Amino acid sequence: MSTTTEDSNCWSRERWGLVVFLVLALHLGALVLFSAHHESGPIRRDDRHSVRWLTSPAETRKVLDSLLDNDPTLLAAVTPGGFSGAAWLRPAPSKYQIGEWNDTERSLALPLRPMASLPSFVGKPPQLVLDPARKPVTPAPVPTVAQPALRDASRMTVEGPLASRKLLRVPSLKVWPYSDLLKDSRVRVLVNREGLVFSRRLASNGLRQPAQRAADQFAHDVAGSLRFEPLPESALTNRDALTEGELVFQWLTVEPAETPVKP
Repeated sequence: MSTTTEDSNCWSRERWGLVVFLVLALHLGALVLFSAHHESGPIRRDDRHSVRWLTSPAETRKVLDSLLDNDPTLLAAVTPGGFSGAAWLRPAPSKYQIGEWNDTERSLALPLRPMASLPSFVGKPPQLVLDPARKPVTPAPVPTVAQPALRDASRMTVEGPLASRKLLRVPSLKVWPYSDLLKDSRVRVLVNREGLVFSRRLASNGLRQPAQRAADQFAHDVAGSLRFEPLPESALTNRDALTEGELVFQWLTVEPAETPVKP
């Protein structure tokens, strides 16, 4: 009898499934009933543009901060306006600790002989004699003047590659009677392998005084009569090769003799 009563009080599977289905249906009905039903209309875009003139630094700062809110690099890059920018850009200074120096006391060994003679030196100081009239003798400065040697005759020098070839005969140059100095006469020459002057021309041209023109012409004539040492056969790479050089004539001038005036 008791067994039959316990079996009648237990629910079957069909009964439990029906109860769960009704509870879910009640929940869905409540959600649909109490939810707000409204249809969203078409989104309108505002095509109007506006320009704002910011004169206050505070408003300008707010606008810039609003533009930087969507910047993802603020958390990655270190900037003054970023996340903890001031803290990253100003790191804490490191503290320097001065090391402590501990050393034992060491007395210096002093010589005894100078210390024994110190009282006698202090008791008798040296007497300093000051004589204002006595002055040290300073030698008088001797000026040194570098003066080139005076020219005693006219001379000729060779410059350029031709200077390596020996001049067989030194020409005799004249002394010019002139009351002023004459400039150096320069003649450019080409010498063949036999040592003869193949070509010559004056390197200093232009309008000059008659004495200077005469000296240049004399140098040009002397250059044509010169003879240099021939080149050896072993040193000849080109039989028609010419050696270039420049002859510099340095002239000596003397005061011309005065002609007596006839009475």
